[in-house]
Formats: sequence, structure tokens, C-alpha cells
Amino acid sequence: MNDTSHYTEISQLDKPVTVKLGDKVLAQSDQVLQLIEFAHGNEYPAMLYFPRDSVAMQNFRKIDDFSTHCPIKGDASYYDLVLDGNETEKAVWSYEDPLPENSKIKNHIAFDLSKLSLDFQD
Repeated sequence: MNDTSHYTEISQLDKPVTVKLGDKVLAQSDQVLQLIEFAHGNEYPAMLYFPRDSVAMQNFRKIDDFSTHCPIKGDASYYDLVLDGNETEKAVWSYEDPLPENSKIKNHIAFDLSKLSLDFQD
């Protein structure tokens, strides 16, 4: 039985979005999904999920011994950003096998926006 007090709303943004660290473009897409999570009367900040093929994955290294679990999204895998000899821990995550009610985020990557910046294009 689903907990109706804990759910997500997923929509596609209507404009291109770029993720950068300094001048380096890490992702760019016009197919970005916005996920808003609601739990027990609280609305969490929207998260943006980029199609995996729009992300410069060569700059990321999967963390094999760390994951988190969300009861409505599933298990998240995390990646460190390794760029120009510098490392940013847990910069992105992915629900590689999300639960059915959030299957739209499969093959998508979310960025920790406290560590990277977004650019919305007109």
C-alpha cells in the first residue's frame, strides 16, 4: 500500500539547463526533469534530473561503498566529481533502478546544487 502522505511530482522543464563548475560544463540538456518530493505535509526543494547521456560522465567516479535509500524512489548511487586534479565528493546521484512510481528518473543524474551551479537558458 502506498503512503499517500509521501509522494513525488515529476515534470519536464520547458527550457535548456546547464550545470557548471567554474567554466567547465558538466551537463546540458533541454530534457531536464524536475522532481518535487512531498512528505507528511512538507514540500522539499525541487531537484533537477538530467538524462545520463547529457552528463559528462567521464568526469565522475562511482562510489562503490556508499548509497542511500528513499522509500518512494529506491536506492541512490553516488558519484564523486574528479576534474582537473580536484575531487568533489558526492557531487551527483542516480536512482539506477527506481521504484515503479518514479520510473521516469531512471537513467537520469541529479546534481548537488550546493556544490555546482545551474544556468537556465532562455
